[in-house]
This record gives sequence, C-alpha cells and structure tokens, in this order.
Amino acid sequence: MRTLLRIAVSGALLALVAERLDLSAALAALRNVSSVLFARAVVVYLLAQVVAAGRWTILARGAGFHLSLMQAVRVNMIALFFGLAVPTTAGTDATRAYYLGGTPPGRVPAISCIIFDRLMAFVTLALACALAAAAGVRPGLPPIVSRTASVAGFTLVLGWMSAPLVAGLLPEESRVRRLVHDDLGAFFHDPAVLGGAALASLAVVALQIVSQKLLADAVGIGTGLGFVAFYHAVVVVAGSLPVSIAGFGMREAAYVYVMALAHVAAEQATALSLLWFAVGILTSLCGGLVFVLVGLPGETAARGSR
Repeated sequence: MRTLLRIAVSGALLALVAERLDLSAALAALRNVSSVLFARAVVVYLLAQVVAAGRWTILARGAGFHLSLMQAVRVNMIALFFGLAVPTTAGTDATRAYYLGGTPPGRVPAISCIIFDRLMAFVTLALACALAAAAGVRPGLPPIVSRTASVAGFTLVLGWMSAPLVAGLLPEESRVRRLVHDDLGAFFHDPAVLGGAALASLAVVALQIVSQKLLADAVGIGTGLGFVAFYHAVVVVAGSLPVSIAGFGMREAAYVYVMALAHVAAEQATALSLLWFAVGILTSLCGGLVFVLVGLPGETAARGSR
C-alpha cells in the first residue's frame, strides 16, 4: 500500500512538472550540457563521498570501533551501490550498519553511529541553507522565503546543539531522552569527535554545493553560489522524504519551483534535476565497481583463506 502511495505521489508531481515543460526545450537543454563541467561535477561529488566516509570514521572511532578511512571509503561506496535498490537512504544506511555492527562493540553502537551521522548531515544542510538565506543570495529571494529559511535553519541548528540539555529535562522513561543520552550521548559529550565530525560535515556540504554549481554552469544557469547553497538544501531534503519512489517527482518539483525564484526556466531546472540524479547514479555505480573488484573490507582476506 505504501509503495502504491509513493508511486501515486511521484506520478502526480511529475505530471505537475510536465505541465510546465516544453519537451523540445528540455531535450535541447540536455543536449547542450557541457560534458567537461558534468565530469568535474561527478569528480567533486565523489570527493564529497570520501570526506563523508571520513566523518563516519571519526564517529565510529568515537564509539569504540576500529575503522580506518580506507575501510570507511570502501563500505560507504558499496553502501551507495546497494542504496540503489531501496528508496531514500535506507539501503545505504542499512549496509553501513550491517558492516560496522559485525565488529566490536556491536550492532547497537553501530546503529547509533549511523543515526548521528545522518542527523549531522541534515543539520549541516540546514545551516548552509540558513546562512545563504540570511546573507542575501543572488538573485534575491522573496522576503518571506528568506526569513522562513533563516529562522527554520538556525532553529534546527540551535535545537541540535541544545539536544542533550533539552533531553535531560524529559522524563527518564522518555524514548527521546534515552536516544539522546544513552545512544548518542558519547558523540555529544566528546568535543574532539563532535568538532572533527562537524568540520568534515561542513566540507561534505561545501563540496556538494560546488558540484551543484558545476552542474548549473553546465546547463547554462548563471546563479550565484549562495543561491546554489539554498536550493541544494531544499532539493536534497525534498528528494530524501519517504513519500515518493527514490525521490522522483519530489526532486524535480523542488528544482522547478525553487529555481523559478531565480527566473530559471522549468526546462533548465528539469535538466539540472536530471543531471543531479545522474551524478548520484554514476557515483553509486562506482560503488558497484568497488564491490565487484574488492568487496567489503574483510571479504578479500576471507576469500584468500579458502
């Protein structure tokens, strides 16, 4: 039933986007894409995945796991490949939790590590969006959009920073309190782990924004980096919501309606959304290549011992 609802949502949103499209103009926008800039965008996005693996390494070590950066990169890339089969980020996170949970100190800390990693990525996106909106992006956003993005983003960051304090005020049997204090407390209370992971997270988002900017330039959309930071956060969150099939419809609608604020044609916005999707697919397929050639860390040694 849920799958049927997601298909319906994707179909309805794609139909709304299609109503605003001139198909021939959209195809022309795709044909005129700069292959050089697209290739650079893929490379930058791949680099972002390496840094994201570094963030996960910092958190895993803080939880007591012995995870090297190279192991984290391999697992992260392979997890992206398996994530192709499952909508949103569930497949990716499940693969990472499965691998890490198979080593000491076990599955519960591994899941906590994945949760904290995902939450930190989301909060960093919100911070980038809020800073871009507050700084006054070019082209300018409508005042209501700018204020809403700034207030929502900074409120989320403040809530994240004060989570341990607020959770401590809740009843001891509260699930939120147990999650923050028992499951995620080790990360919140270790300044080295929290600071290192935060810096890595900022670098990941910065690289993703650069990748988005390269794609915008490839399509011929001349927007400033601040506006790219703003719409990147919006489209990533929209595409991650578990209400459509693999983000289809939500992602395209977000691109079309947000890019309209910069007076970008729906055809160019749709081309940009398809290019961003293609970057993700190519990166995930690179993960598949890693899986075929070397497998998960530990598997190579196991094969050699047979």
